[in-house]
Amino acid sequence: GRDADAIVVDDAAVAKECVQYLKEQRVAPMTFLPLNGVKVNEPDEGLRHLGGSAKLAVDVCNFDAKFKIAMIYALGSDTIVC
Repeated sequence: GRDADAIVVDDAAVAKECVQYLKEQRVAPMTFLPLNGVKVNEPDEGLRHLGGSAKLAVDVCNFDAKFKIAMIYALGSDTIVC
């Protein structure tokens, strides 16, 4: 997705600090994804029961639970892998 290379941070205040730091250091801009500001749709439970080898992408990736929202945002709530 468009923010696949975004850096996950706790909140908008941290993102703002990071952006300011990058400006001061004259580093190329980056996208920051504040966990407390991301809105996602939870995956449709019906997609978890399609059968066969089909699974939701978010269900086959390993990640710390605190990053669940960021992972759903990055992978999509309806992306299927087989």
